[in-house]
Amino acid sequence: MSIHTRLGGTFAVAAATLLPSPAAAQTVRGTVVDAGAIPVPGVVIQLLDSASTVRARALSDERGGFLLIAPNAGTFRVRTLRIGFKPVLSAPLTLSGGQESAQRFEITGLRSGLDTVRVGGSNSCGRASTEAAATANVWEQIRGALAATELSAEASRVRATRITYERRLDQYGWRILNQSADGQVESLAQPWRAPTPASLHSTGYIAVGIDSTSYRAPGLDMLGSTTFIDDHCFRLTSGRDKTGIGVAFEPVPERRDKGEIRGTIFVDRATSELRSMEFRYVHRNNPDLADGARGSMEFLRLKNGTWVISRWDIRMPIKEVRVAGSAARVAYTDGAQTTVVTTGVRVAGSELALAMAGRDTLWSRPPLVLQGWVGDSATGRDVAGAQVELQGTSVSATTDKNGNFSLRAVLPGDYALVVRTAALDSMGTASETSISVTDGKEPVRVRAPNSRQLVAAICGPQRAATPGIPGIVLGQVVGADEFAAPAAKVNVEWTDRATGATRSADLPTDAAGNFRLCGLPVGSPVTIRAAIDAVRAEPQTFVLAPERPVESVRLALNVLATATAVFTGSVVADSGRSVVAGAELIIPEPGISATSDSSGVFRVRDVPAGTHKVVVRKLGYGPLETTLSFGGNETVNRRIALSKITVLNEVVVTARDRVLAEFDENRARGLGVFMTREFLETQEGRKLSMVFGNQPGVWLWNDKNGKSATFVASSRKCTPVITSGVQTCAPCYAQVYVDGNLMTRFGRFDIDQIAPKDIEDVEYYRGASEAPGRHQTTSTACGLIVIHTRLSLKK
Repeated sequence: MSIHTRLGGTFAVAAATLLPSPAAAQTVRGTVVDAGAIPVPGVVIQLLDSASTVRARALSDERGGFLLIAPNAGTFRVRTLRIGFKPVLSAPLTLSGGQESAQRFEITGLRSGLDTVRVGGSNSCGRASTEAAATANVWEQIRGALAATELSAEASRVRATRITYERRLDQYGWRILNQSADGQVESLAQPWRAPTPASLHSTGYIAVGIDSTSYRAPGLDMLGSTTFIDDHCFRLTSGRDKTGIGVAFEPVPERRDKGEIRGTIFVDRATSELRSMEFRYVHRNNPDLADGARGSMEFLRLKNGTWVISRWDIRMPIKEVRVAGSAARVAYTDGAQTTVVTTGVRVAGSELALAMAGRDTLWSRPPLVLQGWVGDSATGRDVAGAQVELQGTSVSATTDKNGNFSLRAVLPGDYALVVRTAALDSMGTASETSISVTDGKEPVRVRAPNSRQLVAAICGPQRAATPGIPGIVLGQVVGADEFAAPAAKVNVEWTDRATGATRSADLPTDAAGNFRLCGLPVGSPVTIRAAIDAVRAEPQTFVLAPERPVESVRLALNVLATATAVFTGSVVADSGRSVVAGAELIIPEPGISATSDSSGVFRVRDVPAGTHKVVVRKLGYGPLETTLSFGGNETVNRRIALSKITVLNEVVVTARDRVLAEFDENRARGLGVFMTREFLETQEGRKLSMVFGNQPGVWLWNDKNGKSATFVASSRKCTPVITSGVQTCAPCYAQVYVDGNLMTRFGRFDIDQIAPKDIEDVEYYRGASEAPGRHQTTSTACGLIVIHTRLSLKK
């Protein structure tokens, strides 16, 4: 037999009803005293009808007085409930219209003795037993305290100062990430809004909306109602503190398909006083929805006998629907499997700081102060001037000359204590220590590492022993689902400041998706890329500053991004004894290129997967044309040998006079820009691109990797390109002829490969309409450059 069947109306707690004034109704007025005739406040007084249904209730005041107003004439009994004492029931009272009955109750020496109650394993939804009776006895004590708390909130003149707060915790619910708090002065009303018992019974405690989920907390009226008894099974239990005894409750089998709560209400064994309640949300059909959702409240009796809720909170998980599995391996399709993951926990709650009746302080909790000390972990010396804060809050302090600090107005909870020192700032980092704040009595001692210790921990003791702090990159690769990507490939690229050469390193990520690299140059750009399988992350570029040589990065893989390859290697002369600097490598179809550095090394990024034509050329060498295959996220390395030839001598097909005559003939047409040898002599020492930059209609386009290569394009024309749904304008490059050879057959031509001192004359035409007849084609729509070098005109 269930507990609600056995106890029936004995557990009914009805809401107060608005009735006529006492003068026009039948009333019961009286006092509650102890054995010494001293008034007892905070006693719940109930008026029961012949069916033991509560028809009216009141709470005794500071003088022990109470007033009950009967809803109608009839025969009633008066019942007292005070936690820690057995109830007292009066003899039947007959009340007629307008009649007042006076009662005096003495409740001295009637301790209920919960310290003798034994805890077993069965619950009240099973067969009636001795344990079920013991459970009912304890619940009766709890019911009295709940009723007193509710009546105190309804009728008390006590003013309460509460600290109300909202928190965001990490996905595990361990650490506070963000917190806001506000002090409020209010009455002793229940400090949260609660649905009615009928609403909770009908729809449950978890309300699922279209794009949100609400977790509903039970009110005091619900906990003390017969509805709550009907909806739950009860059993006695023990907590970690053996001085208390609890009544655990869980939903009856018929309600396990709804969003429900299960939990325990604890009372003191010796005094039977109400201590606390804790509960969790449950949902048999959707356990992920209820996972991690829970609440708690603590109770307190003031010195005037008034019961209050001194502390409460509700923890609600923040859920998101995501594609199941690693984002690197699952495509976003309509049929993709999804799952619900917890990305954080939201906490709402409040704490009672002060309770006053008029000028009389009934209870106060002094502001919590957290004391601590910060020292150097290597030397143990005090660290003065360190910044100390509780992460996610505005609570902070600075250590004094002895390394001591005080954090004031701290709310209990689990925090990350963040310490910043001058040494840590130089590394661009901070020290974090997990702490649990309860009463603030235990001081916190933090030993912060210095910069050398951090370098040794990250890069090893040998690196820490070298002068200066090396450039360090610490990073993590995650999927679109924010989970770590342990199989990712990371590439770090930088420029060697001594040689100007491009350097790179390939790194794997560990099981947590983390990677690190030490010894990077300070003051030079660093680019980091990450990829896994067929997806990649957007690259990140930054410069390590001398005052901050450590950078933390987080790369998120994007399943919608296209995986690309890297083409790298070196260019040498065909003898293999010398490198070829300034050689241009072109992949015409995607229109990307690179130039070999002073060591002959080149690196072409973002090559689309597939088979592409590759052209390598350098003035004075025979061009190389080949076809290579590139796989997504693959690095293709090649050593390219160019044959040195006397190209310029072979193109001598006419005499100097004939070339100059053709130059003069084109200039006489009045179309185009013409640069003579006399003009070019005034430009020696400058790059050819700087000479062209002064011409109207010219657009100089630098290599996208920030290198010295410069290409001439038309500022009047462009090629429409759509990127991420946005149309932009790509350069339209000019055709370039050098000594009769088309240099742009396979793509762009870097005009800075030829210095003005080596040029006899230059012809520049802005478009096909200006070009000489033999060049008037669609190929010259974006401009034409004709260059005659001085070497080609030598006899």
